[in-house]
Amino acid sequence: MTMTKIESSKSEVVATLAGPQSGDRQGPVKVGIIGGAGYTGGELIRLLIHHPDTTVSFIHSRSNAGKFIYEIHPDLLGDTDLKFTNDNSALTNGSIEVLFYA
Repeated sequence: MTMTKIESSKSEVVATLAGPQSGDRQGPVKVGIIGGAGYTGGELIRLLIHHPDTTVSFIHSRSNAGKFIYEIHPDLLGDTDLKFTNDNSALTNGSIEVLFYA
């Protein structure tokens, strides 16, 4: 497992990489997002759901669990039918390969 830290003037994103890290990858990278309700999270969601090589598996938010993503980020209406979740089992069951903290 590799920890990659990306910093910018507006936010800090930490991505935990697990699984195959070679160039022979098959299929999209399965990602999860923790803290997807804020501005940075919304932009990250927008980038990842439109990226051809990623699949967003879950977006965690305690305060918005059960709500559709577009209810909090109206600009994503029609782009995804994902809902925020408070379930963090994806962190331990291997269903994601990259985890973003927004």
